[in-house]
Amino acid sequence: MQKNTGNGMELEILRRHIHAVVFRRQLQDPWRLSFISSNIVTLTGYSQQDFLQSKLSWKDIIFSSDLDRFESLVNDIADGLEDEYELNYRILNSGDDVVSVQEKGKVVFCGSDCYIEGIILPDIQDKAENTHSFDFNESGDMHYSSLLSKLPGMAYMCLNDDNRTMRFVSDGCFELTGYRPEELIENQNLFFDHIIHPDYRKILMDEWQKRISEQSVFHFEYPIITVDGNEKWVWEQGRTVFSSDGEVIGIEGFISDITDYRMKRERLSKSEELFRGLFDTIPSGCAIYRVINDGSRGSDYIITDFNQTALRLEGKGKEEVVGRSLYDLRPNIDQYGLIDVFQRVWITGESAYYPARVYSDERFENWYENYIFKVPTGEIVAIYNDVTDKMKSQQVLRESQQRLSALFENAMDSIFLVNDSMKYVDANPAACELTGYSKEELLKMFISDISHPKKHDVAKRMWKMFIEDGKMSGEYTIERKDRQLIEVEFFAAANIVPGLHLSILRDITERKTTEKKLREKEEYNRSVVGAIPGMIMRSNSEGEYLDILKSSELKLPFKVEEILGKKVTDVFPQDEGQRILVHIKMALATMSLQVIEYPLQLPDGKFWFEARIAPLNETEVIALVLDITERKHLDEMKNKEILLKEVHHRVKNNLQIISSLLNLQSRNFDSHAVKNAFIDSQNRVRSMSLAHEKLYQSPDMSTIEMSDYIKSIAGYLYQIYNMDEHTEMIIETDTAYFSVDTAVPLGLMLNELVTNSLKHAFPEEKEGSVTIRFTCEDGYTLEVADDGIGIADISEYESSPSLGLKIVYMLADQLNATVEVDTSNGTSFTVSF
Repeated sequence: MQKNTGNGMELEILRRHIHAVVFRRQLQDPWRLSFISSNIVTLTGYSQQDFLQSKLSWKDIIFSSDLDRFESLVNDIADGLEDEYELNYRILNSGDDVVSVQEKGKVVFCGSDCYIEGIILPDIQDKAENTHSFDFNESGDMHYSSLLSKLPGMAYMCLNDDNRTMRFVSDGCFELTGYRPEELIENQNLFFDHIIHPDYRKILMDEWQKRISEQSVFHFEYPIITVDGNEKWVWEQGRTVFSSDGEVIGIEGFISDITDYRMKRERLSKSEELFRGLFDTIPSGCAIYRVINDGSRGSDYIITDFNQTALRLEGKGKEEVVGRSLYDLRPNIDQYGLIDVFQRVWITGESAYYPARVYSDERFENWYENYIFKVPTGEIVAIYNDVTDKMKSQQVLRESQQRLSALFENAMDSIFLVNDSMKYVDANPAACELTGYSKEELLKMFISDISHPKKHDVAKRMWKMFIEDGKMSGEYTIERKDRQLIEVEFFAAANIVPGLHLSILRDITERKTTEKKLREKEEYNRSVVGAIPGMIMRSNSEGEYLDILKSSELKLPFKVEEILGKKVTDVFPQDEGQRILVHIKMALATMSLQVIEYPLQLPDGKFWFEARIAPLNETEVIALVLDITERKHLDEMKNKEILLKEVHHRVKNNLQIISSLLNLQSRNFDSHAVKNAFIDSQNRVRSMSLAHEKLYQSPDMSTIEMSDYIKSIAGYLYQIYNMDEHTEMIIETDTAYFSVDTAVPLGLMLNELVTNSLKHAFPEEKEGSVTIRFTCEDGYTLEVADDGIGIADISEYESSPSLGLKIVYMLADQLNATVEVDTSNGTSFTVSF
C-alpha cells in the first residue's frame, strides 16, 4: 500500500488542477506586486509583466466600491492588527467586466524583510471554464505550506478500474469526506466509488471512460455521501495519466466542496428568473448603466441592459443600445440635469427621484420622470416614464397610474396603506420582505400585530396622536414573522385619501449596528491610546503644540500643561528644538512617519527620548514621545557582548593559526615519533580552540554545553586517525554547562585519553570499540574505555614518562578530580570531580 506522503505528488496535482493566482506584495508598498503567477492573465486579462514592470498597481483594478474595504485591511495589516486574512471583493478586468474574487493571504517574515503572500481565487462558477493552471515555479520563492493551507479540497491519483482504487490521497480528504486518506488508499477500508452517490456512479464511470478515450481534461459536479451519512456536492477536475507507451496509468485531479455554491446558485437562478420577469414586464422603461470615469457626463454611463418597455420608448432593438452610452442615445442629456442626479446616486448610494421635465433633441421632445437607484454591483438603474403633456388625457392618466404602480412596487422602502381601524389594506413587495409576511397575510393584520410584543399599548397611543396631528415620523421596533426584532425608521401621513393613511418604513438595523460598532471602535481607540506608553501630542507645521492627547509620567524639564501654545523651539534646547522642527516639516512634506532620538540632560542624569512623528493631515502632525533610556543602556550592553564575541572569535582564530604552524613545522622532520608529537600538540591546541568556538556560539557567552563539545572533540580525533574501518566509537553524554575554566581542562583530558586508545589499543587494525561516557549523577564523571589489547603492567604505565598521561594527572589536580584505571577488559580511565 502506498502511504499518503510526499509533498511532491500533491504539489504536482495541485499545479495542474487548481486555478489560483499566487502573489507576493511588499508590506511597505502593498499596491505593488513583487511576484504574480502567469495565470493572472486568465483572471484579469492583463499580463504578468503589466504588474511586475509597474505598468499597473493592484489598486488600479479594484472595483471602486470595494476599495475602502481593501484599504482598511491593508492599514490593519500595516498596523499589525492582522497577520492572516480572507477578503472577498471585485476587480475590473481589461474588458471593464466586474469579476468577483476571494483573496487569502498572510504576513511572512524572512530575515529583515516582511511581505504579504497568498492566493487569489476566482468565483467558483468560473472554474469549470478555466483551462489554465497556475504558475508555481521555484523562482517565485513561494512557500508550499502557505499555499496548501489556503486551498480547501482533496488532491488524488487513482487507477482506472471499477472502484477507482486510490494510489494517493491528500490530507484534505478528511475535511471533505470525513474519511482519512489511509482508509481510501488501496481500498484499505472502502472503495472511493462507494462514497459517490449511487445515482451518479454509473453516469460518472461512463463519462470518465469517454474522457479517457478523448484524452481530455474533465470537469464534473456530483454528490458524495460523507462518513456521517450527509450529502455533499463536489466539483472535480482531473485528467488521464498515460505512460510513455501511451497506456492508461490512472487518473489524477482535485475535488472540492461546492455544496454552499450549489445552494447559492439555485437561489440566484430563481432570483434572476424573477428579476428578468419583473424587468421585462414592468410598464416603465428600465435602463441599467455601468459607470466609467467620474460619472459627470452622459458618455460616462454605458448601457448594460434595457427592458422591453425602454426599447419601445426608444424605438430600437437591444443590440442597438447595449454597449453604447446614454449620450449616444440622448445627445443633449448633459444639459437635461439628470446626469447630476445620476452622479449623486452613484457616489452616495442613496436613491433619488427626478421629477418630470421636458427633454428635446432632433428626435425627441418629450416629458420624462426618473427613479434612480444604485444596485450592489455598482451599476445605476433608472426607471422612467414618458409623461408627455401632448398625449391624450386618457393616456396621461393611464401612464400616471402605471408610474404610481411602478413606484409602489419597485420602491426600496416598505410602503403600507392603512384604514381608520389600523388594518392594512395594501403593502408593496418591500413591505412583505421587511415583515416576512406575504401580502395576503398582511391584508388580514393590524398595525399592532407587527409592533413590538411589549409595546402594543404604545402603538395604539401613537396612532391616536398620529390621526390628530396628521403626520408622524420617528423610530420604533417591529416583530417579523420569524419573531426577529428589527429597528425601523418610519414616516406616516394621515388621510392621503379620506379614511386611508400612508406609512413608509425603512430597516435601520444595519445602521444601528454600524453606529454601535463605531461607538465600540471609539471606545477601543481610546483604550488603545490609553495603553500606549509615553506622551501623545498634536502640533502644526511650525512646531506649535495644539493638543495633548495623552500625558504620561515622563521625566521632562517642563510641565505638560505649560507647553500648549508654545513651539518646540521654545520648549527644548535650541539644537534639539530645531532638529525636531525639521522632522515635523519632513513628515508633512513626505506624508510619512519620521523617527527622531534625542538626549536631555535632567537633574537625575542624562535621559534619551524617541519622538515618532506622523502626518495627521496636510498641516498637522501627531507625535508619540517615549522614554528610551533603558533601551539605550541595553544597546550599550549588546555592543559589549558583540565585542566579547569578537575576542573569543579571534582567540579561536589565533589557536587555529598555531595549529596550522605546528602542521607546517612537522613537515620539516622525517621522524615518525616527532611527527606524532606535533599531531598530539595540534590536537591539544584544537581542543582549546574548539572551546572558544563553542563560547562564541553560546547564547550567554559564559558557558559551554559539554555534550556537543565532547562529541566534536571525539569526532575530530576519530576522523584524523582514520579508525572507521575497524573501530566503533560509542558516545553517551548528559547535558551540562561548564565555564571555560572547567571545559578546557576536561577537553584536554578527553583529547589525551581518546588519542591514547586510538593510537595504542588496536594494533594492526584490530577490531574493537572506544566508549566515551559523561554523566552528571552525584558529581561529574568522564569515562574513556576501550576493549583493545590493554596494559600489561599498570604500575609501569602510571610511572611512564608519557606527556599525555602527565597532562591527564596534572589537569585532574587542577580540577580536584580523581583518576581511576581499570585494565580488566581492555583499558578504562574514569575521571571524577
